[in-house]
This record gives sequence, structure tokens and C-alpha cells, in this order.
Amino acid sequence: MGLFGPSKKFSQMLTPEQQYFASGTHQHTEEDTRRQSEARTSRYRRQQQQETERAETETRRQQVTRAGTLRRRGRTVILEGGWQFATDKLPKGDLGGMSFQGDRLGDLTVKDLHALAENHGPNCRCGLG
Repeated sequence: MGLFGPSKKFSQMLTPEQQYFASGTHQHTEEDTRRQSEARTSRYRRQQQQETERAETETRRQQVTRAGTLRRRGRTVILEGGWQFATDKLPKGDLGGMSFQGDRLGDLTVKDLHALAENHGPNCRCGLG
């Protein structure tokens, strides 16, 4: 046994470049390439879906011309004040005192109404939105 490990002839020693290629870490398999491609596609689709959802939400929220206050009693959501909508699926004009059950009022969701209500907003932590 030599001082620095097993002895090899100089002609048998690998150059740094040969050691790199012999290690096999540089090789990308087709599986790795396919996974990376799927991950990119998945990220792109997710991003497109989020943009579409944001645009739909903004369109729904633009249907409210004037917002009032919002409160909840059990599963019933009560609109108070001067709510006015500009949509065909809901009556137009003052809707103060209107109540509904469920999570939708026409095209609008409770989250939409919550975000637009005068007594609530995106950071109020009331449990409605």
C-alpha cells in the first residue's frame, strides 16, 4: 500500500475531464427532460388559470354599481343600505334589506359582495369572505 492510496500507473489515471464524464452526473435522461417540460407546462397552465379567474372576478365585481353593508345571520346573507347591481340576473335599483342563502347571488359570490361591502373588505377577518 502506497502512502496516498493504492498505486496506479500514470497511464491508467483519468484526467479531470474523463473523471467528470465517468461520474455520470452530467447526463440528462429523457425522463428528466420530460419532467422539466411537464413542470413548465403545469406552471404556465396554472398561471393562465389564475389570470382567467382574476379577470372573471373583476367582471363580476363590476356588476355592482353601488355597494352597501353586508351581514350574515347563520347561512343567510343580508344586504343592507344602498346596494345597486347592473346585471340582468338581479333586479336593478335599491336592494337594501334583501337576503339570500347559499354562496351566490346571481353571478356574484359572497366573496365578491364581501370585498365590495362598505363595512367589510379584504383584510377584515370576519369569516364572511
